[in-house]
Amino acid sequence: QQQDPIIQMQQQELQIKQAEVQRKGQKDQTDAQIKMQELQLKAQAQQSDAQMDQAELQLKQQELQIDAQKAGAKLAADRKIQNTKLDLELGKVKLEANKKPKE
Repeated sequence: QQQDPIIQMQQQELQIKQAEVQRKGQKDQTDAQIKMQELQLKAQAQQSDAQMDQAELQLKQQELQIDAQKAGAKLAADRKIQNTKLDLELGKVKLEANKKPKE
């Protein structure tokens, strides 16, 4: 026996609708997985950026410390040079004072 053509059409429509619902469900699941992967990649990129920022900050701090040490060393060297010049001047004044006849 053959089924009524209307019933066959209704069954085909129902099968088409079921297939559509299944396809949409699979698409939604795939979209959700893609979104999750995108979020994970974004989080990894942000973490990577934060690590790079931290490394750059540490490098800048080290550079500032080195610059401060250099400046301190230069100040100390300049002070030593000034003191040496003053000592030389003082020595010259003493020598000249000793060369002058005492009255």
